[in-house]
Amino acid sequence: MTTSVKESNLENNYKADINYSLQVNRWLLKPIGIWPYPATASTATKAFSFILFLICIGILIFSIISCILNIVFEEEDPQVKLKTIAPLSYWLLSSIRYCTLLIRANDIRRCVDRIEIDWRMIKKIEERETMLRCVKTGRFIVCFSAAFMHGGIFAFNILKGVTPVIEIIDNVSVSIYRLPYPFYNKIWDTNFTLAHQVILLLQFVVTFIVNSVSVGAVAIAAMFVMHACGQLDIMRLWLESLVDDLDDKYDLTQQRIGVIVVHHLRVLKYVLEVFFSSFLCRNSTPSHYYYISFSFVTWIEKTLSFICLVEIFGSVFNMCFLGYYCIKVGKYDL
Repeated sequence: MTTSVKESNLENNYKADINYSLQVNRWLLKPIGIWPYPATASTATKAFSFILFLICIGILIFSIISCILNIVFEEEDPQVKLKTIAPLSYWLLSSIRYCTLLIRANDIRRCVDRIEIDWRMIKKIEERETMLRCVKTGRFIVCFSAAFMHGGIFAFNILKGVTPVIEIIDNVSVSIYRLPYPFYNKIWDTNFTLAHQVILLLQFVVTFIVNSVSVGAVAIAAMFVMHACGQLDIMRLWLESLVDDLDDKYDLTQQRIGVIVVHHLRVLKYVLEVFFSSFLCRNSTPSHYYYISFSFVTWIEKTLSFICLVEIFGSVFNMCFLGYYCIKVGKYDL
């Protein structure tokens, strides 16, 4: 009786399940203005999101330019310049990822709409539990990535930004506060307290933006991939149920096999105007309808392929510099 009551409430609870599956992604992408809103969203909401994007990308570009100017015109030590290239490359690659996510916003929205449709189609408790297990795995991946990225980089920024460095000027020891990242002092002399505090806050904002972009890309990939895994697990449940109910009428069995095949195609392969039976409908009346579907996995690949390429390039670049830094540190220690 309890199971039947729960199944009768699935249609009323699917909105909560959709919100649960998309919640963390919205938290990450909305503050930086790249969460893809549906077509029904108000113009004011879309305009505010685009303004957020312009502000964030403007701050990021300003920080990149000031860092480049510091490396080219102000810093004279070649070793310090090389140490600065790694965080600068991270900012540059994050700006590319940022713009790519905005360009692919419509593709991301299309996949999100597909996720919402799939949640509406769930009719059994077992299917819902299967999907929720995949959603929880995706949320764990995203939360771990966010905690690792934000926690590690913000800890570095705070420690470097608030820890004074003792320098001797005219035989007098002076405490000087350094910025986490280089800044071109001819724009604003950061040796003064006010300028240092403002630029330090600005670099904290830049850190939040680039970290959110990196974690946002991971979040989108985890959300889409785990949703596809959940849909394939549901198809496995349908196959097991089909095997258990082989005594059903031949026509019903054929119909169920057709639905399973169609669902497999919806997940992996492009299908246009696929004929669905009432097996996928929420009502029990014998009705039929046409559904325009698209390859979920193909759209995942289309959406994330360039972002993955940027991630691979950035990771290789950073690993090379990390190896170089380790060699230099080991050389000086010896």
